[in-house]
Formats: sequence, C-alpha cells, structure tokens
Amino acid sequence: MISDWQGAGLLKLSVIKPVITTIQEDVVIKKLGKLNSTDSHSLMELLVFLLKP
Repeated sequence: MISDWQGAGLLKLSVIKPVITTIQEDVVIKKLGKLNSTDSHSLMELLVFLLKP
C-alpha cells in the first residue's frame, strides 16, 4: 500500500500491484504522481523479491 498517496499526487488510497510490464513512452497520457522515498524504497524491495532467482 502506498502510505503517502496524497503526497504522491494520487486521487485515492492506492496499492502497488506485482505486475511487471513494459509500455512505450508515447503511450503514457499523463503522470499521476511521484512516490516519496519511503514508498519508493518499498517498491524496490518488492521488485527485488519478485525478480530474485
């Protein structure tokens, strides 16, 4: 769960889904917000957990 969802500029309480995909940059319509350092660190820990062999 994103703890500082309002500070990130999100409209509602949000979670990080463990789905990894790639998209072309020109497909992105707008940026919704930016994670603070705590939430960014949590995301990195989740990615390391999901991607480790």
